[in-house]
This record gives sequence, structure tokens and C-alpha cells, in this order.
Amino acid sequence: ALWRSFGARVVEMDPQEHDTLFALISHLPHLLAFSTMGLSLNKSVDLSLVGSGFLDSTRLAQCPPSLWVDIAIANSDALALTLEAFIGELQDLEVNLRAKDAESLAFKFHRAHQLRISMEAS
Repeated sequence: ALWRSFGARVVEMDPQEHDTLFALISHLPHLLAFSTMGLSLNKSVDLSLVGSGFLDSTRLAQCPPSLWVDIAIANSDALALTLEAFIGELQDLEVNLRAKDAESLAFKFHRAHQLRISMEAS
């Protein structure tokens, strides 16, 4: 009742389901933002050249690192499995890029685009 009084949508689920879901929809995006910024540091990128896409996709790296270390460790099992699946997705993209497989890339991009658009509608 307390959370609903603040306008939150409350969903009950078991702890393992929560950890698996939030590894994907919350924790992984933070890891990606931190990793992208880390890669940028390693590559000595002139950050004055970045545009809105880079800024949007790395916004989460502004979150307190100590908080995210604790979250990552607390959910390390589910997060490691999610990261493994994400790496598989990246490897598939790499194969498509190296093969210059425009059809596969277009299919994947279109499917992701449609899903993201559908989220705005709901």
C-alpha cells in the first residue's frame, strides 16, 4: 500500500525471478555504461566529440560506483548469466558484420526496433 500510494506499480515475484529479471533490465545496462566509459578511457577517446547517442547510452555511468559494485556482487550469479547471454548476442553481431550480412543485421535491428517502439505504446 505504501508503494502504491507513491504511484508505484507493485508486482510480486519470487526472489530468483526478481534477480534474473533485474539482471537484464537494470543491472546489465549499468554494466554496459560503465564498460563503455572504461573502453573510452582505454582508447583515449576525445570525449568532446561524442554526440547524444553516446551520452544517452552512458548516462548510467554517472550512478554511484560503490552502490553498483554492491548490487553487482549481490546479484552476481544472475548478472553473470545475463552477461554471458549478452556476449553471445554481441558475438552473433560480430559474425554478421564480418560476413557483411546485411540481411541478418537488418532482421535483428528491425526486431529490436519494433520491440522498443512497442514499449512506448504500452
